[in-house]
Parts: sequence; C-alpha cells; structure tokens
Amino acid sequence: MTPEETRGKIMNRLLLNEEDTLDRLRNTVDKAERLFKFDVKSQSVVLSDFSMKTLSMKEKICAYLVAKYIGATLLEIKNGKHFFESDSASLADIASFFGKKITDISGRFTELVKDKLVDRNEAGEYRIHHHKIEAVLETLTSKSVRKSR
Repeated sequence: MTPEETRGKIMNRLLLNEEDTLDRLRNTVDKAERLFKFDVKSQSVVLSDFSMKTLSMKEKICAYLVAKYIGATLLEIKNGKHFFESDSASLADIASFFGKKITDISGRFTELVKDKLVDRNEAGEYRIHHHKIEAVLETLTSKSVRKSR
C-alpha cells in the first residue's frame, strides 16, 4: 500500500455517513427496543412504559424522532415499502402523538435544534440527525440501567 493509500484509509475514518450508522444496526435495535416498538396494525410508534414514565418530554421527543428515522429508513414492512414515508414530523404531529398542545412542547424543539440533535426542514418538520441516533439511544437507555440499580 502506498503512503497516499494509507493516509486515505486513515482519513476515511473521519468521514461520517449513513452507512456507518447502518453498520451498527444490531446495537441500535437492541437499545431502541427498550424505548419503542412499531404497531403494524395502526402503523404507529408505541413508546414503552419505561419511556412514558421515566423520560422527560425532550427525551420522549428524541425517542419518537429516532423511531421515525428507523421506521422511514430501516424498517421495511413489505414490497420494499418502509413503515413510515418520512423520517420527519411536524410540531403538530408530535404534539398530537403525545396528547399535548403545540405551545406545551415547542420550547423543547428550540433546545433540540440548539443542541444539534435535530434539524428543521423547509416544510417546518423536524428530524433527528442520523449520526446522533446512537448517542441519543445510549443516553436514554442508560436511564433504565441507573433506575434498575
């Protein structure tokens, strides 16, 4: 291997892409399973009892947006179709999911964008950054480990 090829191989480790996220899928699914499942019949996300009872609203929103990402990009239900058409959700959709008013949760989105966990697209919908999913899941599931001690 030439020095240029070696340098290129080393430097490629700094590149972040969606395939890196997919390579760690098993660990991601193990953690996600503690937080949510997908109801095939209603085609919706169901947050676990742990998520609903233990997590803050900001954390619940993160769990929901992780579920949207996984459902839209990774979870195929049949004929190549994914569970969700989109990995993003509007503020109104998320408020409705949690049975809250938009004004009750809108501040959490300001924090999440500021923390660079989610972004807002041109349509005003929010999505989690794919490269933050593992860290978010680690943080959220570590609460269950601390709580069980």
